[in-house]
Amino acid sequence: MSEWSPDSDDSFRNDEDFAGGDEGEGVARVVTLAPVALRLTPTAHPRAPEGHVVFRALGAVEGELSDDSPVLAQGSLPQPTFTAVQEVGLFARPVPLMLTAHADEGGIRAVLAALVPVQELERVERATLAAEEPWLASASGASAPAPFEEGEGEEGGGAPPLVPFALGVVLRFQENRQHPESLDDEAVDLLATILSGGAMDADRKRVENLLKSL
Repeated sequence: MSEWSPDSDDSFRNDEDFAGGDEGEGVARVVTLAPVALRLTPTAHPRAPEGHVVFRALGAVEGELSDDSPVLAQGSLPQPTFTAVQEVGLFARPVPLMLTAHADEGGIRAVLAALVPVQELERVERATLAAEEPWLASASGASAPAPFEEGEGEEGGGAPPLVPFALGVVLRFQENRQHPESLDDEAVDLLATILSGGAMDADRKRVENLLKSL
């Protein structure tokens, strides 16, 4: 069983999320072999930061993406950035997913991220700038981003470089670990659990654990 963190950080290019835990602590990274269809849907949350949109990332490994698709993660974005993601169509096509995990107080703390073309993320940045500072965006040409074309690379050929776009923090509590002796195996199992729809809200999981202990 995996759990979403109720205190997810901003998802937009938060590179610190991928640095792991304490210095010297091991980090495991797992990437899906096939791209996953994604949709970010806004959801109400009692601890939503002011000016942010809390979202749930719905995903489909196979078949059509629908409102009944598994919730893979929960995160938050500033309102202008969330709007830009939708307008640019960052997840119009399926994308690979990467889970970056490290041990945390006996359990596992991980970040689930989508791997997106850097050009597409730059379009989101420009669209966000255009919404927040229209005069600055106009001066820098951000109001008319060039469309991304499949197969376009830095040197005119090959696949474009991919960068992580964090979807949310995922926790696995110590009592739910499946492979306490192997961080790599734990990360693989955690990602498989997430993709199969086995995640639940961390607050709800804590309540269930408390009731089981009574």
